Amino acid sequence: TGGGVGIGAGVGAAFTDVPDVTGPRADGGTFDIRTEVDTEIIATVIGGARRMFGERWSGEVAVRTEQHFADWRSTDRVSGAQGSIDDYLTWGIQFTLAYRW
Repeated sequence: TGGGVGIGAGVGAAFTDVPDVTGPRADGGTFDIRTEVDTEIIATVIGGARRMFGERWSGEVAVRTEQHFADWRSTDRVSGAQGSIDDYLTWGIQFTLAYRW
């Protein structure tokens, strides 16, 4: 039995391509939305703990958070309406049960 605790950090980039979207609106009109996305810079921090159960089994829990530095701009080419998404934060938790052979 044994285990440990660890932390890590990293920086990455995302190059996102969003296809145009068209279709009918509920009021009978149509929409034609174009979204432009700049390169996202992503800063990540992760931490977790692992515990061994005998020689072959282990369990792990990890928590991850990512800060996305983003600039998304959407425009409806029919109505001219515009919207945007700026920086956002994501996070999650992961549970793992592993067997080594």
